[in-house]
Amino acid sequence: MSDEENYSGDEQEAVYHDDSPKTMSLIEGFSTGSQQAISKIVRTIIALNNNKITINADNIKKAAWNESARLSEVKFKEAFETARLFLDSCLGYKLVDLPAKLSSTAKSPKASSSKTYMLISNIEDEHARFIIESKAQEQGHRLFASELNHERKDYRNDKDLNPTFNSDEKLMNNGVILLILSIIILSENSIMEEELTRIFKDIYGIGEVTKFPIAEINILEFLKILDKQEYVHRKVTRGSTSDQEVVEYMLGRRAKAEFDRDSFISFARIIMDEAEDNQRFLTIVQNSIKAAYDA
Repeated sequence: MSDEENYSGDEQEAVYHDDSPKTMSLIEGFSTGSQQAISKIVRTIIALNNNKITINADNIKKAAWNESARLSEVKFKEAFETARLFLDSCLGYKLVDLPAKLSSTAKSPKASSSKTYMLISNIEDEHARFIIESKAQEQGHRLFASELNHERKDYRNDKDLNPTFNSDEKLMNNGVILLILSIIILSENSIMEEELTRIFKDIYGIGEVTKFPIAEINILEFLKILDKQEYVHRKVTRGSTSDQEVVEYMLGRRAKAEFDRDSFISFARIIMDEAEDNQRFLTIVQNSIKAAYDA
């Protein structure tokens, strides 16, 4: 039995086969085969996002646009745009365009032109948003598991560098990510690897070979994961010999989308226990993060 068939029927029916008027108005004009193709694109986009795999046309087609989908009446572009509307109006997710990815080396400054996307929650009610996002995270690793995590080697998904966390470990993991992003943001969006590792050693007692309890990997391996997931952008400048290189970290595309300017300001207010009407504090924070978010 395939991973797709293993996906819980009740959950799939509740999330992807909603018969509300809003849902039906989006898909009623399509044949059964086309509706299945659109549904599969929706599921694939959510799975790619939850597994921190790049959402682009190539990766969606590899997992969702199989022979039966290609033989349906609907074209991929139309199916994709319908899936995008479905995510927005029925599931509370907005599929946003990400800026072009920067080169990882100083010798190749030209940015990638491949169009990529990311899911952002549209739900304003914080309680409802927490429940829905938590449920999506629980289910995300079960969607197309064989296609996303094992068979598709071209997805650059290394299981050894993508540990699965329980709820407590996820909180710890997210805390470390937030700490790293905050250091980069407040370093005017540019910090050398040597300086970043020194901060972790001097302030937090975590050396380059010290393994995080949450994943049994060291700080450099953790940073490589964040680079692959695009929370950070790792830029390497190589010297005249192969063993000479300078590594610099900047804010990644995913971080800017998930942890935007307003989110950081709110986070800073909580950490510093500052009132919302403190304009002097707001000005200081805005000036401090300008380089990271205007880049």
